[in-house]
This record gives sequence, C-alpha cells and structure tokens, in this order.
Amino acid sequence: MTQKTIFLHIGSGKTGTSTIQGTLHQNRKLLKENGVFAFPHVVGLLAEVVSDPMKLTPVRMRKIPQAQVENLQRSAMQALEKWGERAGEPVSIVSNEHFLSLKEPDLARLSAKLRTVTDEIKVVFYARHPASKMSALLEQQVKAGLLRLDAPMDRLVERFDRRLPLWAEAFGKDNMIVRKFERGALFRDNPYYDICEVVGRRDICDLIEPVYRNEGTSYAAILLADALNAFAPAFSDERAAADYLTQIAGPKFTLPPEAVQSVKGSVTKQLDYLKSEYGIEFSPFVPKPAAEMKDVFSAEVLTSLAQILNSQSARIRELEAQVASSTAISG
Repeated sequence: MTQKTIFLHIGSGKTGTSTIQGTLHQNRKLLKENGVFAFPHVVGLLAEVVSDPMKLTPVRMRKIPQAQVENLQRSAMQALEKWGERAGEPVSIVSNEHFLSLKEPDLARLSAKLRTVTDEIKVVFYARHPASKMSALLEQQVKAGLLRLDAPMDRLVERFDRRLPLWAEAFGKDNMIVRKFERGALFRDNPYYDICEVVGRRDICDLIEPVYRNEGTSYAAILLADALNAFAPAFSDERAAADYLTQIAGPKFTLPPEAVQSVKGSVTKQLDYLKSEYGIEFSPFVPKPAAEMKDVFSAEVLTSLAQILNSQSARIRELEAQVASSTAISG
C-alpha cells in the first residue's frame, strides 16, 4: 500500500499563508493529477476537532448557522476518508493558520482524526522574526478594525515558546518542520514554492503560477483605518468593507524604532527559543523610521476622509447586493 503523508501547514500568520492557500485552492485539479491532494474543507476539519466551533475564526464562523457548520464537518471528514482510500495521491497538504488557536484537547482530537487515514503527519510552521511580524500584524489588525494603532506592543510579539511545544507534544518534535520566513531562506524566495520543497515535490513548482494575496497597505491607509475604527470598529453595524484601503498609494506602513525597542526583551526571548530548539537564527532586524501623522493628514482631515470612504464603501455594498438580487430574480 502507498505510504500516506499529511503535511499540516499551521501558519504562522503573515508568513505567506494566503499565497500558499490561494495557490493550492486555485490549482487543486492540477495538483491532484500530480499526486498532491490540496485539502479543500479545512474550516470543516477545524470545526470537527474544537470543542466549540462557534469560537473558531470568529470573522467567518460567528454568523454561520449550526446546520451549515455540521455540513462543513461532514464534508471535511468525507474528503479525508476518500483521500485515504486513493493510492494515486500519497501526499496531502492541509493549510490554515487558525490551527494555531487549538488547545491541547483539540490537538489530541486532530491527531486522532488524521491518524485514521494517514501513515505520517508532518507539521509545517513558518517563523518570522517577531519584530518584523509586529508591523505586519498591527497593520492587518487595524485594517480589519480589531486594534487601534496605540495597541500595547507586547501583545503583538509571537510566542513561539508557548505554541510550538504543544504541537511538538501532540505530533512529536521529529515531525515538526519549522522554517525561517526571511528573504533568502525560502526556496526561490516564495512561500508556495517553499511548500513544494517541504513536501519533496520541487517538480510541480514550474507547473503552477503562485496566486498572490493580501496586498500591503500604505501608511496613509492605516491612518485612515485607525480613524475609522474610532467610530466603526470591527463587527459594528456602522463599519463597511475596508477593501478600498489597498488602493491608497504611498510609503508602506512601518513601526517606529521606539515601538520595537519597547518589546526588545520579549523579542529576544523568542529568538533565543527558536535558536535553541530549532536552530533558527534571523538576520538583525533594523526598523525603519515611521512617518509622522501630521505630515500625512491633520486630525480633522483624517477623520473626515475615513467617514467619507466608509460611507462610500457601504453604498457600494448596498448596490452590489441590489444587483445580485436582481440577477437572481431574472435568472
């Protein structure tokens, strides 16, 4: 019987996860023809193993009806079982950064579910320099309306020493593949190509064009998002989609050196952990000076622009819904 291996890519966030997942999804058929099964029902698998699915990935799950959640779970388990029975796809890639939120009992259930269909499980984790990730993570959280720019910096430092031991305990440290997410460290300097390298399938790299996701935003866009959050935070009825933010040109958002310096102790602790446990060493991180808000917008202009853009976005969403409704009726 063909040896079966699941590569469980668990993130971390801001390490090319959207590019990996988008590329896998868009090229599922071609990958399958070449012996790689890109698992399609990851949210269902997550819902299957957590004790309370409605606490999972709140942006996506909080409004999903219970019957739909159960359907996602069934679809996930059926997909796993069918893959386990097929000889022509020895490798499966299961990718989602929300696996990182799983607790010890969840990990035990996940391990048990996967081991019913596979011979081997490899856990793939990309580690980014904590100080480098802080800027990208704050940008994402502010853009989504979950944080303000004055959020405590310490909460943005990734705790490798808390997360990775749980996975090593559940799946075995020998099965942990921890990769450095840094320019020059990835195969072809691309997260999707690097996944191909990890699973031992360099040959499929040239068959597929990566799908790039999560375009970065400018400093001006993040200032506007922060102003928007003051009166319309995430999940509030007043907040419209923030897609327009990616269209605002200008220098990219960066944290000022003093913000990075304020968490130097926490960052050093995490770097020491990665070096001692997984032999990973990063290049020195030198933060770039950030622009001053007053050099981009006055406080009054900032608030006014945020309100106008939010209002326009809400109106666009209403019109799109009307068009979709009209199309459905005429169809």
